[in-house]
Amino acid sequence: MIVVEGLSTKWYRVGRGWLMAAGLTARQGRLLPFVRRGQSVRIPFLLLLVHAATAAAAPAPGPATPQPRGFSLRGMDHVKLPLHRAGGPYCLKGTVNGRESGWFLVDTGTSVTIIDYGAVTRLKLPVHVPEHPVPDRRPTRPGEMIVGFDTLSVGDASAGPSVAATIDLSFLKQYLGVEALGILGNDFLAPQPFKLDLVDGSLTLYAPAAFKPPEGADAYPIDLSRGLVSIRATVEDYDGWFIFDTGNAGGLVLYDPFARLHRLVEGRTNSAWYGTGVGGSELMRHARMDSLRLFGRTERGVWMDVPASPGRDNVNFAGTIGMELLEGATYSFDESARSLWVERPPAPSTEVLAKRLGPAGSTDLAGVTPLMRAAQMGRRDVVETLMDGGAAVNTKGYLGHTALVYAIRAEHPEVAALLLERGASPNATTNVRGMTALHFAADHGDADTCALLVRRGGDADAKDASGDTPLFRAAEGGHLRAVEALLAAGADVAARNRSGMTALGYATGAVNTDVAAALLRAGADARVRANNGWTPLMMAAGFGREGSAKLLLDAGAPINDTEPTGGTALMVAAKQNRLEVVRVLLDRGADVGLKSNEGKTARDYAQSAPMVFRELLLHEVGSGSAPKAH
Repeated sequence: MIVVEGLSTKWYRVGRGWLMAAGLTARQGRLLPFVRRGQSVRIPFLLLLVHAATAAAAPAPGPATPQPRGFSLRGMDHVKLPLHRAGGPYCLKGTVNGRESGWFLVDTGTSVTIIDYGAVTRLKLPVHVPEHPVPDRRPTRPGEMIVGFDTLSVGDASAGPSVAATIDLSFLKQYLGVEALGILGNDFLAPQPFKLDLVDGSLTLYAPAAFKPPEGADAYPIDLSRGLVSIRATVEDYDGWFIFDTGNAGGLVLYDPFARLHRLVEGRTNSAWYGTGVGGSELMRHARMDSLRLFGRTERGVWMDVPASPGRDNVNFAGTIGMELLEGATYSFDESARSLWVERPPAPSTEVLAKRLGPAGSTDLAGVTPLMRAAQMGRRDVVETLMDGGAAVNTKGYLGHTALVYAIRAEHPEVAALLLERGASPNATTNVRGMTALHFAADHGDADTCALLVRRGGDADAKDASGDTPLFRAAEGGHLRAVEALLAAGADVAARNRSGMTALGYATGAVNTDVAAALLRAGADARVRANNGWTPLMMAAGFGREGSAKLLLDAGAPINDTEPTGGTALMVAAKQNRLEVVRVLLDRGADVGLKSNEGKTARDYAQSAPMVFRELLLHEVGSGSAPKAH
């Protein structure tokens, strides 16, 4: 999604037409589960391009009459468009200026429509650039370049003349499986009523006068004041506005301000992953929520993602709701009524769902097969039917995920067990990160599935692209039972990844200190250094885990060891304002007089942490090591 936060305008003459340029304050958002948000940026934007015929009829020298927003249905009551699944999201066919056709990602989590920069170049569309453009560089962020177009057609509906943002969308192919011509956002979707059928896969656009709310459907309020469709949802006991985001193939994302305000991450076991996309790369925390109430239903044990870096998210929304939580229902939107209606049909029978998913050997745009989809849905009956009909159990989708991985990620262990019985490979690796099914099971803390995978030949020491073994994933998430299952299966506790870290280093950041204790009992080395020279004790200090610090010190971790810049664990804790860790280290004899390579002591690093500074000063005074006044 791309959230527009502010607007100023100015008109320019373009040939015989008119162009309105605007300065937007915008915040990059999430197009897919892999696409991360960025900070607010000031960008130029074009709102309207009026062609010669319209401009000629307009009084000079003012701007022409703006075109209506949304799509023209050419006098029809409605236009129904087929949607094509591309992994998680849906795409539809669109054409720009009647010359270039391709796939548009349907993204209600984006406030502006985007056209791929390559298509802009081929079509020679008029481009507006910033005052100080970077020469010879393709745009990578929305707003770096804005383009005008004559028509944007989807089926029998068309829009234009109008404008869109442009960026290089080539990165989307690794997630969608196809080249993307563009992203269809709310600026063209929301102006007219529309129905998004995520059961049969269709988008219906309605003429406002012809739209009627579906009979018997439940109505819910929506807000579009910021160009995005947002809905009410409750996480745990906390209510907020969440972006309805069909461009997000994942499930629940909590924005950092909302998560911090309600302390929804603190005290929970969680793991980390990097998401990459339009907004750049960002570390995400992955944790499980007790409950999510959405559209009158309560989901239990929902996984959510939260940016690990504080203060880097939108304060206007609590988060986003993605396709994993939206699929299986039909949604009708009416901006004028500020409402959406939800129709959720009963679970289909085995035969109906198998037919709906398609022939056993078919795939969607991203290479996802009916067997993968059934495994993700937890429909063991349909999985059996498809395999009996000849579905290949080890086929990989575009991202390299097999049906087994889909079942494990969606936490359907009974389906995973069935797939293994029918020949699923436990050691097949994904294309992007090189993870095996055992990595995913460990990441979710599924000890029973971890044990089953090993019994079926899964490699307990398989390394992903970063060199992490399944033990790393379980340790980082604080999943004690999964760690114990992997250790019992012979996982190497001393294995090191490409950064030189061990599972113990990962475990120091977990809330559950029992994991670090289990690894130490299994022979993990408390003295081992990562490639950057950091010890597990320094990592525990940085994470603020005083329990882990005590365990490491009890296991013989050197308290005054230094990393290449001369920093100690005490300096790390002081700089990160980790008061409880500072107290543990001081009680255990940490040397407050040591200096880093830049000549600073721990107290010097605590200048912006008054409580830590006070603790260190009191310790220095008590020990007689405080500097003398002159």
